Amino acid sequence: MRRALVFAAFVLTFGAAAVRAQNLVANPHFSTGSVSPWNGFGLVFDSTRDATGDGVGSGQSTIGYNQGSYGVYQPCIGGISAGEQFSFGGKILYPAASSGSSAGYRVQWFSGPNCDTFLSDAGTTRPDAGTSPIGSWMALSETATAPPGAQSLLFVGDIFNAQAPPFKVNYDDIFLYPVCTRNATTGCLVGGRFQVTVDYTSQNSGSGAAQVMQFNGQRAEDDESVFWWFFSPTNFEMGLKILNGCPVNQHFWVFISGLTNQGWTVHIKDTQTGTIASTSNPIGRLTPTIAATVSPLTCP
Repeated sequence: MRRALVFAAFVLTFGAAAVRAQNLVANPHFSTGSVSPWNGFGLVFDSTRDATGDGVGSGQSTIGYNQGSYGVYQPCIGGISAGEQFSFGGKILYPAASSGSSAGYRVQWFSGPNCDTFLSDAGTTRPDAGTSPIGSWMALSETATAPPGAQSLLFVGDIFNAQAPPFKVNYDDIFLYPVCTRNATTGCLVGGRFQVTVDYTSQNSGSGAAQVMQFNGQRAEDDESVFWWFFSPTNFEMGLKILNGCPVNQHFWVFISGLTNQGWTVHIKDTQTGTIASTSNPIGRLTPTIAATVSPLTCP
């Protein structure tokens, strides 16, 4: 019974703490009723197709035969530094089948501050419009690292038409977020998608940021789990694991356990959606083993 109560409290706290972080994309849901500040090839506002559920619409691009272009693109984003990682993507919809035609999302890196002097690019998969579901929204996502010399980026929705009839693509729910960067107090799990930090509180030793442990000089972290210390680098306090449960129930699964009765608060930021979720343990209670297979960290 005790474990069931702890699990329920954990899920409730997580849900209450969920907020949204800043998306670097302007007008990502086309909720202004227009495509501004987007530009693109044959780009118009489509009020009949909406992925967000806000009842407004999406952006639609049309392109002719054997043409490739920017279906949609944002104004240049400056202030980029080499080594920065970003998670990006969005949803696309094909109104009609077109074998060999495709669309996706892409970031392009530039060495100049105003998207001049192209360096390289990286993109999501591009589903074939001849074999993909027609009239259904498809979610696409990818991560990319700014190359040496990068100072700016252009965020693009690609489109290519392999058939004679004009090819149409709808875009919606578009995102560009900085990806987690590991340091002494930050864990980065599931391909860097989830940024994890822990704050601790003690009656006798004050409070602070938990540190990621090291074993034999190696950081105690892999792609799914991370371990923390509070007061001494040789004294394990707690561990956290995140598993991809998307194929099972469209949630990421969070597991927490520890060997401490100190107070702590875990913060998990989903860098892809911007959701931030937190849960806490009070001073004086031995850290319970928690398994949250239904968390606010949802897929894709």
